Amino acid sequence: MLGFGIMAWAATGLVQDQTHEGTKPESGGFVIPPRILWPLGIIAFCSALGEGAMADWSALYLHEHLGSRESVAAIGFFVFSLTMLTGRFLGDGIVAKFGTVTVIRTCAIIATAGFLFGIAVD
Repeated sequence: MLGFGIMAWAATGLVQDQTHEGTKPESGGFVIPPRILWPLGIIAFCSALGEGAMADWSALYLHEHLGSRESVAAIGFFVFSLTMLTGRFLGDGIVAKFGTVTVIRTCAIIATAGFLFGIAVD
């Protein structure tokens, strides 16, 4: 009930849609994005897939396959969530300080090392 009240209050601040003169309103059907956005969509899909898999299955993997106690599995999920939160809060500042290309290259190297470590370690 509290959530519904907060949602109703927050909805009062929404911006109204406006159509510009001379433009037709969209039909509401599926629209394929421009080709220039496809690589970005693929990157977003892969990121969401990896993040979702980690959020959904990391605790089970730690507990059932690696033999960790349930408390350790819960801490593993907590650490994942904490690092995601930290990355989301600090990401823009890091990009502003070091530049987009440097951050993407560094993150790609870290991700590759993590995948290789995960494959190499039993």
